[in-house]
Amino acid sequence: SVKVAAIVGVINGLLASSIPLFFGKAFTASLEVIGELTGLVPLMFASLLVHATVMVLEGCLFAARRDHIGYLAWSYLYSTIIFTAGMFAARRAHVTLPVVWTTLFLYQVVRCGLFGYRVSQIAPLFSPPSGEISGEAEKGAAEGEGILEGQATRVL
Repeated sequence: SVKVAAIVGVINGLLASSIPLFFGKAFTASLEVIGELTGLVPLMFASLLVHATVMVLEGCLFAARRDHIGYLAWSYLYSTIIFTAGMFAARRAHVTLPVVWTTLFLYQVVRCGLFGYRVSQIAPLFSPPSGEISGEAEKGAAEGEGILEGQATRVL
């Protein structure tokens, strides 16, 4: 669920952010480098928070299969081309590290929007009508099947 993704994203962000904040000297003795990395902590945190949500939404699209694999493939192609072109342009323009991290954050936001929109279009697959789960659970218990087995065959 998206709630779990948010929790994982927060944990991920906190762990990754703690490295430059508390353990920067383990990687470099340069206070300048540590200072610059410490300034990136908000962008790191935000990127990892959104990234976890992207992974959940992408998983929903993989679970729905059939019509969505092509959508995923095209979105990977387009986002990779655009992101790579942006990184080459940044290199030529000699942009700063914060610009690169901002670009990475925006990349995740775009992917979240693309996948979130697509999942919202297929949401009925992931939320069966009320009463359907309990009926399947009773039927599955009587037949010796697990609840998830009965649901997986219907959803996929």
